[in-house]
Amino acid sequence: MFDLLTLSQIAFCLVLIAHALFWGFLCKSKRYDRFKDAIITYVWYFHGPHVHLTLLFFFSETYWKYAAASVLVYSLWECGTARSDWDWKTCLKINLHHVGAVVALIYQQTADEALVNCVTFGWIWDIHGFGFFENVLLPFFGLKNLKENHRFLKYVKHFYAAVTVILVHFYLNTSALQQLLSRHEPNVAHPMMPGLGLNYRTAAILCMFTGRFLCGNNYKNIAWMRRIEAPGVLLVALTHAFGATAAICALGFAICWLFLNRPMVPHKLVLTPAIKAMLAKHPKSSEPHDTKEVLDWFERDGLNEKRPLHKAAFVDDQQKVQELLDSGVDVDARMPECCESTPIQWASSFGNLGVVIMLIEAGADPYYRNEAGNDCRADAKREKHQNVLEFLDKLDSLAFKVTPPSKLSLWQWVRLL
Repeated sequence: MFDLLTLSQIAFCLVLIAHALFWGFLCKSKRYDRFKDAIITYVWYFHGPHVHLTLLFFFSETYWKYAAASVLVYSLWECGTARSDWDWKTCLKINLHHVGAVVALIYQQTADEALVNCVTFGWIWDIHGFGFFENVLLPFFGLKNLKENHRFLKYVKHFYAAVTVILVHFYLNTSALQQLLSRHEPNVAHPMMPGLGLNYRTAAILCMFTGRFLCGNNYKNIAWMRRIEAPGVLLVALTHAFGATAAICALGFAICWLFLNRPMVPHKLVLTPAIKAMLAKHPKSSEPHDTKEVLDWFERDGLNEKRPLHKAAFVDDQQKVQELLDSGVDVDARMPECCESTPIQWASSFGNLGVVIMLIEAGADPYYRNEAGNDCRADAKREKHQNVLEFLDKLDSLAFKVTPPSKLSLWQWVRLL
């Protein structure tokens, strides 16, 4: 009734639907739990090479193409272990990010398209292999003590982001692509590929970056993405859609708007008698929150021992917080695994107002901004913890009387971008 090609297409559709719905069916196997973390770690490391090879070699309309597409879906959706309890918005963002390379694979038809898709989408996915570069390759060459936010690693990530922008430019600039391919193979005809417009290549790249930027607010929480990749990709897209003049005008307007609306901050928090009295009397309510996923991460990466005050802050263990402070733990200890964030930011993110007040009484800085440019207010606002926001409003009204607020200096503002 069905030939092999049709059966492979049906199987691919079923695999894609199952993973896109985040059934997480393999997570339900207790036997699988022992191997899940190790498998996901190494599958994650090799997402980039997998995308490179699959897009490069499978462009003909055969059953092998759809078999390879099914395996790619299985890999990108983390072997069926993606959580099935995420809200629909998170699921949509992750699905958009994952499906971009799959769309490119299914609709590519020529060797030229396969080469361009291989280079572009494979490079975009290569960032997942950065852990392999950091944890395996660098130690192999004797560089074992580089922290996640070491300056060299920051430069590497920013360089990666710059290359991504260049690749997107060439991906959308079909005439330049044709010239490059003709120089490489002058005796072979290279038909013009579709550029920005109503075609599969635009849909694939749009899905890829929409999900990539919006998932977890990466476009503003990840420094190299906020500074280079997100504005660079947007500027390239505007240039191809409306011309260079419109793109430059949009860029100039955005820079002026950001500069004029840079945050108002006090020079420092002084614990005056009025502020101390407010801290002592203010209700120390906490709002309910789910910590399971973060606890799993702390357990998996050994952060329970490395960042005890951060953990106590987000699980609302006020007794443990006090014990750690009494033992001399730095109240503003920074967490390189998460944007150099501090314990008070974690307490704010999870609505633990009692811990926030304890940490401020111990000398924590509620106005500190981490590598993502967020302070306590931004974290509480993102997670919609009204109790923390109302408290910070009262704290600001008292703090600004002692140290009047001022806009960030130009250098401070540039560093936070």
